[in-house]
Amino acid sequence: MCGNLFLNLFRFLSGQAVQNFSQSFVIPKVPKLFTNVLVVDIGGASVRAGIASTIGPTLPQIFFPTIMAVERSGDKSPKCFGFDALSPEIRSSCHLSLPFMPAEKIDKMSINFDALCGILMKIFSNLNIDPKDFEIQLSCPRILAEHVKHQIYKLIFEEFKIKSLNLQHQAIFSLNSYNSRTGIIVDLGERMDIVPIIDGYKVSSGVSNLSVGGSQMRQKLQHVLQGRNYSLNNSKMDDFALRHLLESSNFISRQLDLDLLKFKECPEKFNLRVQLSDEGKSVTLGSERFEIGEGLFKPELWGLDHPGIHMLVHKAICECGVDDRKEMASNIFLSGGISLIEGFKERLEAELEKLIPSKPKAHASPYRYHAAFLGACQHVRSDEYQSIKVKRKYWTS
Repeated sequence: MCGNLFLNLFRFLSGQAVQNFSQSFVIPKVPKLFTNVLVVDIGGASVRAGIASTIGPTLPQIFFPTIMAVERSGDKSPKCFGFDALSPEIRSSCHLSLPFMPAEKIDKMSINFDALCGILMKIFSNLNIDPKDFEIQLSCPRILAEHVKHQIYKLIFEEFKIKSLNLQHQAIFSLNSYNSRTGIIVDLGERMDIVPIIDGYKVSSGVSNLSVGGSQMRQKLQHVLQGRNYSLNNSKMDDFALRHLLESSNFISRQLDLDLLKFKECPEKFNLRVQLSDEGKSVTLGSERFEIGEGLFKPELWGLDHPGIHMLVHKAICECGVDDRKEMASNIFLSGGISLIEGFKERLEAELEKLIPSKPKAHASPYRYHAAFLGACQHVRSDEYQSIKVKRKYWTS
């Protein structure tokens, strides 16, 4: 009897002490039955889209780079988007651009409406659906002025005659992908966005939006490769090669000085040969594997004067109420492609430990590359979505 009581008590205490964070984030399902809601996540670097499933969030059915091709001859209307724009015949006659990549030092994002319309048309065509039969949950990457939001609603309702539309910020959806309404989103992709959210509401004074991230890392890597006589002309196609190199070879050092010393003593332990093409072309990377990413924490290495990412997260925590700071420090949620780089989560926690009294905890879902899309899929299944979506019949009345 006593033995059973002791065993039950042990199990209870163990359950209180051990936290299984692997079950705390959204896990995508295999799509089976579909709804009439189209989820679209438009980022600065890539577009994700898919029809929401009745069984829960799924990975995107469509995923392509946010690249637009426009004729060099003077016709400014978009010709094609995504991987189609990267074909040799298109690249030879068109100018390629990233239409949703905000300019540096601009916090509020304007919209290229021709690009938005063209991307939506491509999504409808690829999914073979009639937009009149669907609602749209649209996720955008930046803060939008109210008049810009109004123009988006007007364009989509009048051009595509959809049933309803809801427009939300990516950070809110990224938080949804962790099944949480309170925490700090650290979105690190083409840009760096730090957004503290308490019970679904942004703490505006703690938000940081910087045009720093993947683009700076690619520029540094490109400089290294050019110094070794690898020809790169900074085209959009070369960006994909650089991105592949970063994702497959880079890591964030826990102690830069120590790793540099180890590299000098035994460079063979750090050197990595990465294949660039099927023809066997490859490149060997050494200390730049961990030196390039150091600028995220020490921007002065990139020639920038803003605070490191850990300082921005610390600012986000301090801008929250005193009673909320401990909870916010233990609920730091990562999203974006650069957050996938090995060692980033551990380095962020280590740097924050030096700044705050409570122990920080960064959560890293294995699906964080698609965090905003998964969170948007989760959102369309909620009662909140039903109450805030704007129906076309009310918009036109």
